[in-house]
Amino acid sequence: MAQITDTISGADFEIQTSTDGTTWAHHASSAIAVTHSGEETIVGSQNTADGDAPVVTGGDKHGPAQIEVRFVYTKETVKLWDVVRDAWEGTRRLYLRWAPEGGIGTVVGNEQFTASSDAGTAFACRFAGAPLVPNVDAGAGGPAVSMARFTCPKVVRALTATS
Repeated sequence: MAQITDTISGADFEIQTSTDGTTWAHHASSAIAVTHSGEETIVGSQNTADGDAPVVTGGDKHGPAQIEVRFVYTKETVKLWDVVRDAWEGTRRLYLRWAPEGGIGTVVGNEQFTASSDAGTAFACRFAGAPLVPNVDAGAGGPAVSMARFTCPKVVRALTATS
């Protein structure tokens, strides 16, 4: 089998946030990384007195999605730190969507991932804890970095479209 040739660089992603699920703000200028985990299938098992292996069941349900967003700390308003901190201090909810190739609202056909409800509509993620204030180190030369963790029912995939 031939090696793949159509790869995607993770360096050109785009992330957007929204406080209402309708108006989205672009944050690629301060975003560092988006990590998605969770959604493991819920499976149960139980050994019985007879037999060496357990009985295994599953209801085709899954646990919640976890999303971690890392970003450069800045005092500029409407940058990711400011938006995340304001959401934490306010409703403690924030809508999230990202595209590995970028192009949200400008390119047709790139994959886009959105924190969603069970019905597949955009979902205001709950914070899984306070956004972390930046760690600082006088011996480090890089910018101060912060991060926030969110929980939502699931992440759905769609294709980007022009707006």
